[in-house]
Amino acid sequence: MNLGVKGRATGYFHTERIDGKVYIIDPIGNPFFANAVNTVKPGDSSNQTKLTMEQYGSEEEFYADVATDLLGNFGINTVFGSTATGYVELPKNGMTIVIGTGGGINAYMSSLGLSVSTGGSSEFYYNDTMNVFDPDFVTFADAKISKAIEPYVNEPYLLGYTSDNEIPGGDDILKRYLTIPASEPVNAFSYATAWTWFCYATESYNPSLDDLTPELNQEFLAFVYNRYFKVISETIDRYDPNHMYIGTRAHTPTKDKEGFLRAAAQYLDVVTTNLYGRQDYSSINTTIEKIYQYSGLPFIVTEFGMRALESVDMNGYKLGNYGDTACWLFETQQQRANSYESYVINLLESNNCVGWTLYRFRDNDQSIYEDAQGNKYLLSSSKAAEEPTYTNIETGEKVKASEKELTKVYAGETDTSNLSHNKGIYDNHNQPYPEMRASIKAISDNLAGLVKFFAK
Repeated sequence: MNLGVKGRATGYFHTERIDGKVYIIDPIGNPFFANAVNTVKPGDSSNQTKLTMEQYGSEEEFYADVATDLLGNFGINTVFGSTATGYVELPKNGMTIVIGTGGGINAYMSSLGLSVSTGGSSEFYYNDTMNVFDPDFVTFADAKISKAIEPYVNEPYLLGYTSDNEIPGGDDILKRYLTIPASEPVNAFSYATAWTWFCYATESYNPSLDDLTPELNQEFLAFVYNRYFKVISETIDRYDPNHMYIGTRAHTPTKDKEGFLRAAAQYLDVVTTNLYGRQDYSSINTTIEKIYQYSGLPFIVTEFGMRALESVDMNGYKLGNYGDTACWLFETQQQRANSYESYVINLLESNNCVGWTLYRFRDNDQSIYEDAQGNKYLLSSSKAAEEPTYTNIETGEKVKASEKELTKVYAGETDTSNLSHNKGIYDNHNQPYPEMRASIKAISDNLAGLVKFFAK
């Protein structure tokens, strides 16, 4: 992007502070803003997969066309992803990518059998504590990360690496560590480290939980994440000194916490945060202010979204848009597109934002259930702590799983954190929403002017 400023041409993406403002600088020395989307994949349900193969013939062709046609037409320049092999294809066609390392605390906790699936954010078995102090975490991260990043070490189109998604924090993290079962061998390093730290912090040989304070909690949160970021960043640097480490896609328990952000400042190049805001710009802007206040780093929003009721699944039924209060919900696609523009302009006004990532590439495909009379239902709630609830497609009647025997007659997507949602810039039939395309492209086409305007 031509903003009248120039950085160093290093051959790789990096950050520079120029005239008091931090920019991501692209491989040839120009300021860069990540206009991104995530969850780019051929499809999860049988009908989605079939349609994608009919249209593109292979996954390789799908990923190639995603860069040149599906996303490039919107002005999107970046795809946030996992270690999916298909993403190797995207840089060949000029698309910048972000890749997960596959060796963060999520993977390590899963290897210990301590990961609790929530269909989205990560939770762990013992008080939601993370075993970052285990010596084995270091060796595990080394083995996994070295393998995952090997294909990208010399890739100029790689923006950087993320290491996890939405991992724990919270205002009671020290108490949670101090109250895990100390007799469980798997907790040995977590408990001993927390107790030793607590003794030093309180200057006492025998402190009690009554000695806990909010300040101690933030200090311990910083201590936990200092260890976490140190292990991950040193491992990445060992195998790839060329690319940026851009964090953990932080969410509510960490994204605006002083301890987390001060630790991030020591090791990250850019803070990444999933910033939905629940229709409240004041909370969004408070988070933005705290990111700058406590870390001084630029940030990229790695998830946000808007939904509209004008949307259907692969079978032609209206998408339910159930069970998600984080994403705005509107009547029309035009209202949704207007909201996208408003959200992004609000980010740019902060002067500390260097990118945003719309969640996600394509709408969800719904599973269809049927009762003995042939009435069809959608799964409308599947939280682990609650009894599943179903909604009659025709009447809107809600029934609990125990109240009616239902048979799944069509298997939609398997992602339990996203039931029946219109979050895509493409619909279930691989067609773009023209309103969203127009708004995303309008932001892209006018981005340099917007950045210059708010920089004044």
